This record gives sequence, structure tokens and C-alpha cells, in this order.
Amino acid sequence: MDSENRLEKLLSASSILHDSLELSVLLKRIMELLSDSMASEKGAIYLIDTETGEFALGMAAGAEGALRIEKRAGAAQAAGAGVPVLIEDATKDPRWKEEGSNAKSVLCVPLKYGDRILGLAEVVNKIDGTPYTNEDLKFFQGLTNICAAAILNSTKFTALELENRRLKSEVSPAIPLIGNAPSMIKIFSQIKKAAATDALVLVTGESGTGKEVVAKSLHMLSSRNKHPFLPVNCGALPETLLESELFGHEKGAFTGADKARAGIFEEANGGTVFLDEIGETTPATQVKLLRVLQEGKVKRLGSNKEIPFNARIIAATNRSLETMVEEKKIREDLYYRLNVLRILLPPLRKRREDIPVLADYFLKKATSKLGRSIEGFSSAVFRTFADYPWKGNVRELENAVEASVAMADGPYIEITDLPESFQDYKPSGFDGASLSGMNYKDASDLFEKSYFKSLLELTNGDTSLAAEKAGVSEKSVQRRKSEFGL
Repeated sequence: MDSENRLEKLLSASSILHDSLELSVLLKRIMELLSDSMASEKGAIYLIDTETGEFALGMAAGAEGALRIEKRAGAAQAAGAGVPVLIEDATKDPRWKEEGSNAKSVLCVPLKYGDRILGLAEVVNKIDGTPYTNEDLKFFQGLTNICAAAILNSTKFTALELENRRLKSEVSPAIPLIGNAPSMIKIFSQIKKAAATDALVLVTGESGTGKEVVAKSLHMLSSRNKHPFLPVNCGALPETLLESELFGHEKGAFTGADKARAGIFEEANGGTVFLDEIGETTPATQVKLLRVLQEGKVKRLGSNKEIPFNARIIAATNRSLETMVEEKKIREDLYYRLNVLRILLPPLRKRREDIPVLADYFLKKATSKLGRSIEGFSSAVFRTFADYPWKGNVRELENAVEASVAMADGPYIEITDLPESFQDYKPSGFDGASLSGMNYKDASDLFEKSYFKSLLELTNGDTSLAAEKAGVSEKSVQRRKSEFGL
């Protein structure tokens, strides 16, 4: 196999990292990739059982089924200790002890992630009958290193998913807070703790990240959950109408006020008031809000009477309140009154590992709403989703999935079913089909740029964590970051 074909195989292997996080599905795809890339008759993947420390069969390929690892302990022990094994002639090599085997040439290598050995990978007999070579061994080890990273991600995902389910069950089964990313696990924990208090919570994050969902979760988990949850968008109403909505008004307080009306703070008695986009309020309204938050009393417009209220306050904004304080657009005293407990929601591009589970949730929701029968997404759609910038965050993903469900003709959503902005989007990564028109160095650089760009996005720019995930030194990551301008 020439260097260009081997590079294409490496690119295919790297895509496994994004194709599936379910271990059984992942192992099947890895086994298919290894068998195809090494042109082998059969093969197997063994994983270390965390309870016993022994190697257990994870996946096998070939007509004869699983190979018996205990019958050729020499090769297995060497690979299990981290030493790649090449057996050119299994009939004469003492490291191969499986009686009655038709093995001729064997590769057996450790599945390594950094210094950690997760298991073993093995292929037996080239289809063309020729023995494996040292070059084959080096290539096979490179392939399995990429696959080992995928396996480790899958096992971590499974652990996070279990913890996520536990935390979500404690948050509220009625609130669709979804995510397995470490940042979301942290947020689930913050919500649980904050809900147990009556402290004011400030929820921040870009538009579309789910700030109101967090506010509802805080309410549902609190002791106030049997009372009203009343949201108000502070940026959607002019000043007079917003103040009337918040504080209420007396008859004749302004044109059109033909009768007295209680405001949200009064109506939410015992419950929760959610002040969305708090940063959009005017200076005059901010003064009144500050007094309400400090005193726990409201004055209706057109009245001097103070009315006590009993409601928990949650505020949210997609803007930097710190910057707005510096620019004199938000009162500093109001900022400090709001910034008691803070929950920061990450943008979707910073938690890309959650895209598949979010897309699946929105698919089920949309098919039920629209009465369609759609089974899932094509791999091309998921590749586009994985690279897309998601400026509209989770809300943009939900809208894209619903629009696609409405337009889909077949059982799976295809690229042509997506909104035009997705169809016109050009991924920043490599295109494996175009590699034949490039020299090896250019194609290799393209792969490394795409790989490390995705890795740094996944780790929020943390080069140390990126190095750990890639199984290379931090200096190596920093060099590529500088070289490719990442």
C-alpha cells in the first residue's frame, strides 16, 4: 500500500472518533476498518476487563470467529506489555501457539492511548498470501492508536452518560436539559445546589444556549415548584410597558390604563420571576429594579404604596454585564445585586460531543409534532453538524432538525433536506476524495490542521488537555497551533 493510500486510511480512521460513541457499534467499525486497511483474512480486538485486569474479546472478524488469546500467550503477553509483535511465519515462531490454526502471518499490537494500554488488536493472514512487513506493523500501530483514542472516548462517554442520567433525574425528568459534556455535568450540579436556596441566580450565555430551560429547571427543583413560573423578556417591550408588566399599574397611570393591574412580581407570589435579557433595560427601569431586589417590595405605576412580594428572582442575559458596567449601560450596584450565583452556559461549538444526542432528541420531538416517520441522520449530515459553527447554538440545531424533518423524503435526513445555510456551508476540514490531487506533505498538513483544530475546540484551547487526548507532547500541540495559526 503506497503512502497516499495509507494517509487516506488514517483519515478514515480519524472519522471514527466522530461516527459513534456506542462501544459495540464503534468496535464493529474499527474491526471493519482494520481488516480492510490491512487486507487481512481475520482479526480480533481484545479489551482489558477493568474488574479482572484480563483481556476479553471485544470484537472479531473472519469466518473462523474469535481467536483464542490464551493459546498464543507469547504474542499476547508481549503486546499486552506494550510491544508490537510481527510474526512472519506462525508455523515456526514460538510466540504463536494456537494448535490447529491456519495462521501464516500475524500482527498483534497494543491498543495504546499515551502510556495507557486499553487492549490488543490483531490481524491474521494477508488475503494475497504475502507475509506482513515492518512497514505494515508501523502502519497498523498508527491505525490502532487512533482507534484507541476513539475507544477511550467511548468509555468516558458511557461513564459521563451514566452520571448525566443520575444528575438529570435529580434535576427534573420534565425539563429537557440534555448533554454529556463535562461542562454540562457541572451545570447540572450547579442547578441542583442553587435550586435548594432562594438566592438570586444570574444565567449567562449566548443566545440560543438554553437560559430559560435552566431557569425552569431551577424553579421545578425548588420548593416553589407548585407556584407560578413567570418569565418576561426585558428586551421585547418599551420602557413603560415593561415597567407595567413587572410592577403593575393603577387605573389612569398612563394612556390606556383603564383599570388597575398587578405586576409579575405580585402575580408570582410564592413562585419564580424570570427576567430574561436583563441587560436590555433602561437606566430608569434599572433604578426601580434595584430597589425591588433590595427591598422585596414593588410600587405599581401611578401609586406610592409599597406592596411586599414573595418570589424568587432569576435573571439572564446574552451580553457581558461587566463590559456594560464599564460602558455605563448597566448600573454597577444593580450588577452586584444580580451577580450572586452565576451559571454560565457554553455555546454549542464548545460542547460538540453533545450534538448527536441533542439532534436525536430534537428528531424525536419534531417527528412527533409533525407526524413524520424519520429513523435518523445520514453520516454526511452528522459530519456537517460536527463542523458547523452553530452561531444560533442549541436553538439553531432544533430549528434545523425540525425543518429537515418537514422536508425529508426518505427514512433518513440527508444533506439535501437541511436548510440552505447548511447545504451551502463548506467544512473547514479535509476532503478525503480530493487527496489524490495532492502530494503527501500537503495532504498530511491538511489532516493535521483539521485534527488539531477540532481537538483544540473540544478542549477550549487547553493545549495540555489536547496533548493528553492526542497522545502527544504539549510542545507538539503548541507547535502545530503556531504552524497552522489555530
